[in-house]
Amino acid sequence: MTPASMPLEAEAYAASINFGALSWDEIRSLHDGAALISDVATAISCQPSSHQRQAHGGRYNTLGEFAEWNGSVCGWIKERCVKEAMSRVPSDASEAAIRLDIIKEFCIGNEDFHILAQAVDHISVRLEPCA
Repeated sequence: MTPASMPLEAEAYAASINFGALSWDEIRSLHDGAALISDVATAISCQPSSHQRQAHGGRYNTLGEFAEWNGSVCGWIKERCVKEAMSRVPSDASEAAIRLDIIKEFCIGNEDFHILAQAVDHISVRLEPCA
């Protein structure tokens, strides 16, 4: 694995997961786990131990590349979880809450509140009692 091939390998790994076969709970768990691992990987990549000495250009060393790769994999996994959640129609309030949580985090992080408003409208319509 070279630094240039790392993003492609990370995306390919995330693409190898069959998201359509996952339950709502599995999607939430995978999304939340990927978010946590991504945060840890980012923290590790910011540490001095993840960089070569300044004389070598201050680039990532092996630890830094490893942390960066893990962060990339987790980013792709989170993105695929969001896409899967957006493509599904929840069948009950529990699934709707999971869907909203996943979409909410994505929208806040990307400042895309239009998608979040649509998700909330969709949920409120689905959860209204029948007359």
